[in-house]
Amino acid sequence: MGNRPQKGYDYHRAGVAMVTLKTRRGVRLCRITQETFELTEVGRIVQQALQGVSGFYEQVKVGQ
Repeated sequence: MGNRPQKGYDYHRAGVAMVTLKTRRGVRLCRITQETFELTEVGRIVQQALQGVSGFYEQVKVGQ
């Protein structure tokens, strides 16, 4: 079944997870041009929320 862990997977092991975020139609998290990449207001809110995850789960580290 896709990227799901195998039966009996040990969640105590260190690992890396990728997260895909979907938004409603017309809602953008960022703007990209040939010269720049910038977060929208909604994107900044999402970024702050993701960075706060380690405050609830100290074993979780959020990268770029």
